[in-house]
Amino acid sequence: MSNDKVKIEAAGLESRVFLCKLESTFPSGWKTLKQVGETIANHHRIKNGRRTRGSVNIFCTPELEESKNHAKRCRNEFDLLNPSWDGGMRIVSKNKIDIHWDWADSVTAKNESLFNIAIESILEQKERDRIELSEGEEGSVYDASLYPSEAALRDKYTFEFKVGVIPDPSQDVRVGSSPEQVERFRRELTNQQDSIAQEAHLTLVKRVEEQLLRVIDRMEKYNGKKEGSFNDTLLPNLVQIATVMRDVNIYNDPAVEQIATDAIDRFNGIDASDLRSDEGQRYSTKQAACKLVRDLSNLKSSKY
Repeated sequence: MSNDKVKIEAAGLESRVFLCKLESTFPSGWKTLKQVGETIANHHRIKNGRRTRGSVNIFCTPELEESKNHAKRCRNEFDLLNPSWDGGMRIVSKNKIDIHWDWADSVTAKNESLFNIAIESILEQKERDRIELSEGEEGSVYDASLYPSEAALRDKYTFEFKVGVIPDPSQDVRVGSSPEQVERFRRELTNQQDSIAQEAHLTLVKRVEEQLLRVIDRMEKYNGKKEGSFNDTLLPNLVQIATVMRDVNIYNDPAVEQIATDAIDRFNGIDASDLRSDEGQRYSTKQAACKLVRDLSNLKSSKY
């Protein structure tokens, strides 16, 4: 972005947004076993045993995978909706934080329930292994020391919605620093935040533009057949990302707010089945999307 256009300064951004992140960790059942590595080396006639290593997953249960997959789906859902900041954090407007907290409480309770079921499945797997692996012709290969306790499994599990704030360059200084160090710190922090904010802002604008172009494409190609079909979520997805752009509006740009509001007002509540059955409504929807694409293009060329 050139300085002769609208200077991107996230002035006051720290007072309007939170930085949030959904994090999860799970216990891993992978263990490296010397005897497995030796078997591989012998099978392939590898004389130097240090060139091979064998691993076994001692508790790969479907229940644990479901808990992990649920966490991944939740994280993807959250990350897809909210623009990124540094360190994997996501920007959330303060006037939307209660909605996100309610969502986080709900998915946390769900994942904890799934993980409790996974714990039971892992303990059951351990008992099955104790019986089955102790009955081999060459003697028992069961090693209880490989299996963590329930407490150890729970210590490896986290599912947490973290909330933080953007540091204020005018306030976040280190006690005992010299005036020169303080000024350097403020300048560096401001530059870092401006760069991150610029990327987040332009990413949001691009996502709205891409969704508008998708609407245009679907309205042009729809012919009642699979080739030109579209999902019921086509317009709700556009409204959703436009709402995020309006609520976050990193630079408090009235033009951004206007475009986002126009998109929300124009496309919110339109029934997909009506679009499929009404060619005239598809045409007017396409025209409205085209206008908003032009508005975004003019915005980018004049300011960014």
